[in-house]
Amino acid sequence: FFSPHVMLKLRVCHASGLPTNPRWCDSRGAEADPPACCVELTINGRSFLTKTASPSHHPQFDQVFDIPDVKPLDIIHVALYHDLGTRASSCADNDEIQRALIGETEIEASDLAKRPSKSLVMTNARDSSIVMSDQTQYARPCEVHFAVGLDAVPEGWDAPSESCYSRQATKVMILTRGTRGDVQPFIALARGLANTLGWQVFICTELNCKKFVKSHSAVENGAIRFRPSGGNTPAKINTAVSRWAINTKSEFMQAMMLARSEIEFFDSEAALMSWARKIRPHLVIYGFTMPNIAMIISEKQKIPMIGFVLQPSVIPSEHTVAVEAINTHYFGCFDRLEEGFTGHNVQSWLKWSQENAPALGQVNSRRARYRLEPLDDNSFQVLKDNNMPIVIPINNVAFGTRPSDWKSNTLFTEFIFLKQEKVAQLDCRFIDFIDNAKAVDAPIVLMAFSSMPVSRSSIMDIAERVITQCKKKPRVIAMVSKAQSDALEPAQQDTVQALEDSGQLLVATEAPFSALFPLVSCLVVHGGLGTTADAMKTGHPIIVTGVLLMDQRFWGRRIADLSLGPEPVHISNFGTVCVSQVDTCLDDSWVEHCKKVSESMWANTSDDGIEENVAAIQQLYSSQPEPWVTPPSQRCCGGKQCGGCTIS
Repeated sequence: FFSPHVMLKLRVCHASGLPTNPRWCDSRGAEADPPACCVELTINGRSFLTKTASPSHHPQFDQVFDIPDVKPLDIIHVALYHDLGTRASSCADNDEIQRALIGETEIEASDLAKRPSKSLVMTNARDSSIVMSDQTQYARPCEVHFAVGLDAVPEGWDAPSESCYSRQATKVMILTRGTRGDVQPFIALARGLANTLGWQVFICTELNCKKFVKSHSAVENGAIRFRPSGGNTPAKINTAVSRWAINTKSEFMQAMMLARSEIEFFDSEAALMSWARKIRPHLVIYGFTMPNIAMIISEKQKIPMIGFVLQPSVIPSEHTVAVEAINTHYFGCFDRLEEGFTGHNVQSWLKWSQENAPALGQVNSRRARYRLEPLDDNSFQVLKDNNMPIVIPINNVAFGTRPSDWKSNTLFTEFIFLKQEKVAQLDCRFIDFIDNAKAVDAPIVLMAFSSMPVSRSSIMDIAERVITQCKKKPRVIAMVSKAQSDALEPAQQDTVQALEDSGQLLVATEAPFSALFPLVSCLVVHGGLGTTADAMKTGHPIIVTGVLLMDQRFWGRRIADLSLGPEPVHISNFGTVCVSQVDTCLDDSWVEHCKKVSESMWANTSDDGIEENVAAIQQLYSSQPEPWVTPPSQRCCGGKQCGGCTIS
């Protein structure tokens, strides 16, 4: 028996956008209608299966489930199946398969019951890409549609209500995919655009970021909405192949990964185009992994676009390199040889060949699907040549000299930070550890590598060396994450435990960096933009090490050029120099210099950089930028209509 006060009445209405492929055949091999469909809901180990709907690409279910004992944060798993029955299919030699999964998704119960009606996009179980109706330019996501009555939610829950926002508000569609660090600055920007300008902002990114986006979507003006792009970058970078590539030290592999920075996300193109048609935004803002898709949407839908690029080394220049070279070989001649792969000419060729090779990205094939002209160069070269607006949210002192061959619509602003709505509080473990270190006048070294694949054993080995061998006998806070989950050898575990018991080492999994960073003496970080900007703001010495992936090398170089820290060193070599580097950074003269640089860098900026970045976006948008249109000079025939162009 379950009380009606904890009962959720949920209506499964219908599905739409079912894929036309694969084609189903009858036992004689002839084409047949797609099989009947059903939806299965799973919550807390209990399953609820709809009746089988008649064969259709828009099957109707119209079935109500009374789901008992539901809590707001319970996860409801939704799966859409083709019900094959005993029908033979092209994917099997017998009739044993009863159901074939079309797509699935998950949602919190309170989120599903928040609106009177809700449509959930189905994703592919294999790679989390969005299931699309077909492969044409008019493809749309496969969705399952639900309804919740006003009196159909458990007692104490908010009644379902329609979303309220001004239909006259400027609508902005933000395109970004990648790790949390690729999404967080866009959430900060979205909050600024909504609060300051009253804009309605749609953040299109991966489903694993939905909770992160929604947790920061409460704004005083405007609105922030989430739309799924498909994909799962954290899962992809944790595969064996990706981990091998990320840990590779060679400049050639770094250049190859940078060249593939867009192709890895091309599978979102159809879904994002569909959202653009539905949202009808006034402006598209894209990140560094999305320019080709943004150009397709902008040109096809005639929507202006602005880049918001946190990795400026991808913008071609004769005065910069695409990949910073670091010394990783015993013999220097190999390092000098690999420097030949760091320039923009090589990067341009690699990126172009990757994006247009058969069986890979084939960006021009995607453009042809929408009857758009092909491009004759990589996306950032074309955008630069045509002076398309790009905002770089980086302090110009931190970046260094602006390349003279960048165009006027490429603007530097300031680092942008996502401020917590509540003041971040440190756990008492940190407070006690820091107080105890101050009591004996011991400096504190913080090590944080975020989600980068640096082994736990390497982190603990470095921590032990710093604690036992550095001149000033510092204490160490070692931050570890799920990416650093390898088990320690018994002897090393005993050493770590002894250091923790003596109060010289604190191992922790998470902490608000904005609250923790200012309280330490020296920071050892992986070189990601967000973490490095947080570190520079403290005025403390900074050491950059880790796997040094792409722009992490750039920031390692800038830290050294600004004399905020020593030269960047790959984590595989860091153990041999960690003691000398920490000793250098804890020298009083270094500490004083870092304070002065930090003060000059942040003298005339807002606390979070949102004001400056919103002003730059508003300035570029107010100048009425035109939607992207492929210029004749960028077409495959140079505008001479060779027959290869798709538009006469």
